[in-house]
Amino acid sequence: MASASTMVHIAVWDLEKKRLHSEIREAHKGGIFGLKFRDNSIKMWIFDLPDDGGRLLRLREGHSGPPTKVRFYGVNGKNILSAGRDSTLRSFSTEADNLNKSLGQASFNQKAAKRKGVKHGTKKMLPILDLCLGWRTLYNQFCIAYHENTNALEI
Repeated sequence: MASASTMVHIAVWDLEKKRLHSEIREAHKGGIFGLKFRDNSIKMWIFDLPDDGGRLLRLREGHSGPPTKVRFYGVNGKNILSAGRDSTLRSFSTEADNLNKSLGQASFNQKAAKRKGVKHGTKKMLPILDLCLGWRTLYNQFCIAYHENTNALEI
């Protein structure tokens, strides 16, 4: 079992022996509250050090704000698609870090925005609230994104 502290430490407990197994000091950048992390990252730790301490094995991070939707996708289901409050769509591989990528930040059509009189600084769309995934062919998947306070869908 893991417990957290506002001092950015995670304690790992051995429930069978009813004692502290190890402690990960400075596991995250900000305080840890209920093992929900402020830095919007997922960290996988392995406990193989001589003193049973933990070391960082894998790290997943990307959105500048909390994700709003996270979905598995792909032919083998080994990819993760996430949408964030930062209006970005990101793809993560569960197998290889080099396959992780940003799919971009949603923005309004600039020409249409000019015609409608939208100001220059408001091209970025609001956060993505929901995602719908579908298939065109066996290996061609598409995503439809629904944005906050809009009646438009982004494909």
